[in-house]
Amino acid sequence: RFRRHSQARLMRVLVEIVFIIILLLVAAITAGSEISIIAVSRIKLRKLASEGSVTAKIILKILETTERFFGTILVTNNVVNSLIAVIVAAILIRLTGNQGVWGVVLATLMSAFLIIICEVTAKTIAARYSEKMSFALAGPIQRLIKILAPIVWGLERVVNVVTMLLGSGAKGRPSLVTEEEIRALIKIGESESGIHKDKYRMLS
Repeated sequence: RFRRHSQARLMRVLVEIVFIIILLLVAAITAGSEISIIAVSRIKLRKLASEGSVTAKIILKILETTERFFGTILVTNNVVNSLIAVIVAAILIRLTGNQGVWGVVLATLMSAFLIIICEVTAKTIAARYSEKMSFALAGPIQRLIKILAPIVWGLERVVNVVTMLLGSGAKGRPSLVTEEEIRALIKIGESESGIHKDKYRMLS
């Protein structure tokens, strides 16, 4: 009975580790798309779109609504990162039996380490190969934007209501992502790519 219980426990941990790997891949994809789609040359995209490239047209369409794009990335990252933290905590507590404060601290540090390594690596690769990555991720990101559109829309409304209640007097269309955050991401794309300076000036 003990051996059977141990095998079931090990199998559960393995399944959870596989799930964590999948979540890290999702985090890497969203992080990579965030940089690659912004960094890719719009001039080249328009040229390819005029030649009939469906993927180039998709990327240009995404860039027309950057707030929706960044809002989708933000929601996805928050959900994925939260799930990673919960699963890592469950695995560590199950393996070590430490359910106290140190168990929570260890799980938090481990989750943060995995997420940071994953996102930094993805963004570095995306900045270096922005065109290839943006074309590879354009389709999945477009579908993700459509799937999460109701959630992003709802959260934007909640943020707008809360902002109004706090008396900031926010007007116009609500947004999960501030103008300053969008400008910062554009600056990252400019500094990482080192080219197409005029494109980034137009965006910012």
